[in-house]
Amino acid sequence: MNSFARTSMLYGSDAMDVFRKSTIAVSGLGGVGSAAVELLARSGIGTIILNDFDVINESDINRQLTALTVTIGKKKTTSLASRLKLINPDINVIINDAFCDESNREDIFRDTNFIVDAVDSLGPKVGLIEFAYLNNYNIISCMGAGNRVDPSKVALDDISAANGCPLLKRVKKYLRKRSIVEGIPVVYSSELPLIPKEIPIKKCFRGRNRGTIGSVSYLPIVFAGWATYYVLKKLATPNNTQ
Repeated sequence: MNSFARTSMLYGSDAMDVFRKSTIAVSGLGGVGSAAVELLARSGIGTIILNDFDVINESDINRQLTALTVTIGKKKTTSLASRLKLINPDINVIINDAFCDESNREDIFRDTNFIVDAVDSLGPKVGLIEFAYLNNYNIISCMGAGNRVDPSKVALDDISAANGCPLLKRVKKYLRKRSIVEGIPVVYSSELPLIPKEIPIKKCFRGRNRGTIGSVSYLPIVFAGWATYYVLKKLATPNNTQ
C-alpha cells in the first residue's frame, strides 16, 4: 500500500494523478499556511511553492507546525521544506523567501494550479487576491483565525456571502473599490473576536487589536482543512462550481 492509497480510495486514481501533477502555491506560512502546506503534501500534491520571508519565533510554537525549540530563528520556508521531504521524498518543493508584492507576484505564482492565501497583513493580502482575480488564477483566501476559539464558526463561502470577520470586512471594502465583489472563495470565522486578556481594552475593539493577537493550536488547522478540501475538490472536479 503506498502513502496515498487511502486518499485514492476516496478520490480515485485519476484524481490522484491530477494531484501529483499539480502545483499549489501557499503564501504566508503561519498557523494556517503551514498546516495547509502539510495537508496538501499528505494529499499527494506533487509540487508546492512556499512563499514567506519570515523566520520562526518562540511565540509561534503554540500553532505553527514547523515551530519547535530547535527551529527558532530558522526560515519558515526551509524548515517546512525539510518537513515535507520527510512526509513525501518525491515531492517537489519550491522556496521563495521574498516579500510578495507587485514586483514579483507574476514570477512567484507563474504556472501554479492554485494559490492558497494565508497572508495575515491587509495590504499584501488584498494585493494578492486582486492579482489572482485579474489574472485568472485559482485562489482561496483564508481570513483571520486570531482571537477566536470556536471551530464550529469557521465556514467556506464566496466572498459575497461571507460576513462577520473584521479582516474580511476590510478586504471586501478594498476589493469593492476595484469592482471585485464575488468570485473569491474565502475561509472565515463568524465568531466575534475575543479580547485578549492581557491587552488593555482600549487597544482592542471587535478584533481591531493593533498589538498582540491571541491564538490557539487547533483553529488554524480547521481553516487549513477547509482550504485543502476546496483545492482538492476543484482539482478533482475542475468543472464543478463552489
